[in-house]
Amino acid sequence: RWGLPWVSARVADSLPDSVAETVSERVLSLLDERYLSPTRLPEARQAAIAARFAALALDGAPVAHAHLVFRANRAMSANALALPSGTIILTDDLVALARRDNELMAVLAHELGHVEGRHGLRQAVQGTLVGLLAAWFLGDVSSVVAAAPAALLEAKYSRDAEREADIFAERLLRANGISPRCLADILQRLDHAESVAGSAPDLLSTHPDTIRRVEAIAGGACE
Repeated sequence: RWGLPWVSARVADSLPDSVAETVSERVLSLLDERYLSPTRLPEARQAAIAARFAALALDGAPVAHAHLVFRANRAMSANALALPSGTIILTDDLVALARRDNELMAVLAHELGHVEGRHGLRQAVQGTLVGLLAAWFLGDVSSVVAAAPAALLEAKYSRDAEREADIFAERLLRANGISPRCLADILQRLDHAESVAGSAPDLLSTHPDTIRRVEAIAGGACE
């Protein structure tokens, strides 16, 4: 309950950025091969969403250091997810599911929280801890690059990681004049959409405790 996540966090935080980049490239390649296809969103719509995302700032400094990519859904429900390198995938179905762009910003803010907390890499490390510990001590990251993509696809964020990402998103949204209820609204709609769509890879499926997370999010109506 405590030791494995703690060790995983220490290992993940010690890995060079080049590992996160390589792992993320391979995960995105696997996703494109199995679950995603090129986006069908018009270029103008992509540019508008990307511009809103790039404008997000916290304490006066831009925070959108992540790379936003658009994909169409092929074998998964509406979703967005962050890869360890900071690449955030936004699917066409999620764009369609959102009733306003502030809901999209809320989802992207949540995914930025996962990037800031290195949650994806920590989950991948936890899934392949023995090999990754050896890589950490021996200085050979080849086993990380080989094992982490599969582990990441099978991982599921912990309750703590989800709440950390929600807290980061609430702070970021408030700083940009967006009600955190936008996150609660889209979470509820995502939960319903995924239950209707059926199963998906664990990383792409409903994050745990949606009801509790929604209840914990305070704020006025999403506009």
